[in-house]
Amino acid sequence: MKRPTIGCMFIDVSPVTSIHQPLPIVISEVDPGARVEISFEAVDAHGESFTAVEGFTASTEGVVSTDVTLPESAHWTPADSLGPLWTMSPGKGHNRPFAFSASSPMLIQLKVRTPGEGQATKVQRVVARGIVEVPVSTRYTDPKADDYARIKGSADIFSSSHPVDEIVDTGSFAARAYADDADGLLPAVVVFDDFTGGCPSAAAAALADLGFLAVAVDVLSASGGRTPVDGHALEVLLEAVASHGKVDDSVHLGLVGRGRGAELALMLAAARPDLVGPVVAHSPSDVVTASPRDGGEVTFTGIDGASDHLDPKKAGKKLSWSTFTKAALTGKPWYLKPWYEAVREAHPDEAVVKASIPVDRCRGPLLVTAPTDDRVWDSVGMARHLQQRASKADVETYVCEYPGAGHGVGFPFTFAGAPVTPVVVGYGHTVELGGDRIATGRAARESTEQVVSFLSSAFGIGDYA
Repeated sequence: MKRPTIGCMFIDVSPVTSIHQPLPIVISEVDPGARVEISFEAVDAHGESFTAVEGFTASTEGVVSTDVTLPESAHWTPADSLGPLWTMSPGKGHNRPFAFSASSPMLIQLKVRTPGEGQATKVQRVVARGIVEVPVSTRYTDPKADDYARIKGSADIFSSSHPVDEIVDTGSFAARAYADDADGLLPAVVVFDDFTGGCPSAAAAALADLGFLAVAVDVLSASGGRTPVDGHALEVLLEAVASHGKVDDSVHLGLVGRGRGAELALMLAAARPDLVGPVVAHSPSDVVTASPRDGGEVTFTGIDGASDHLDPKKAGKKLSWSTFTKAALTGKPWYLKPWYEAVREAHPDEAVVKASIPVDRCRGPLLVTAPTDDRVWDSVGMARHLQQRASKADVETYVCEYPGAGHGVGFPFTFAGAPVTPVVVGYGHTVELGGDRIATGRAARESTEQVVSFLSSAFGIGDYA
């Protein structure tokens, strides 16, 4: 879209684009060789402002095009129109990732300056279009309510005898569901984020935009933000989703998770191959982990094999001091990778095997992704272990590595055209994720293509546009 301005300069940019698409910005009618400065500002769903400023040099034709013109900073090469978005960062002292809304677009204020002239415009980056949120209701008592009531932290119940807009909340896991408003049955996907708290609603909305009934679950909501998590109740939730009248019961449920949410997804898939088929696991562990914040308390209960975890106390007091206490006293982020590796090395091989997630029991297929600069744990090594164990049982498994990227990168949790944050708040403390911003941004774009292709193939449907 060509936008005339008050002066000579023209800004050419699409006013509305998908969050996954490139965002080429063309500045024309400026002096050849002139410096062109473009500033980007967006406010996330929590009201936090993210900004970036990049300088470019106009060509001999007096043009800057962000998809072909390299920035002065040389932060990335080759040229990439998404580069400025990856480098957007919050104000000093704020470390949270960019928070997306499932229903509202990312609004970016663009300001372009050249010697003697400045112009501005706004663009929208849309997470999903044409979907609706499924409201939560407490108006229905399921015939199995007595059974569910005996489960500590029982799950939100999706009743097949009720329409899609009546979902029963039994007062446990916070969950939000999304789907398009058209008639017809949909494959269902359940989404588990890492243990940073909150409901991954934007991730579920992005999947719903692709043609799924997608359910986002705040895994820690039933336990007041702490572990352990009642895995039995999560199985109840999965059963309820699968039996919903809007869900295509001719195919198994899909699960998508990252970090400890990916660990949970693999454990549930291994425990319930009758219910769960395809799994996307971003930066998963290959063993049942314990919570570092809670002094080694088991993360999950009620799932087959969940009690067999590695004892984190064997890492030793010295490493625990440097990893947790010293970091808290100095205000530095937790660097967890050495701690997790020390816990693993302190156990004999048979204990590691016993604590391993039995992915050989999964129905599959599995897509496991691993960033090479993960500073939480050894994603690459554990992804390979998962693949080896699954392959021995002929469970179809794919592993994708992301060079230079940090922990947890992967669609639909990280979007191709979104700011990249190298730290996150988890367990009540800032945690290092690792990864170069540009490498992680590129991994997010690559992951989008891989996950969409994987899920469309796994569910036997055509590739999405």
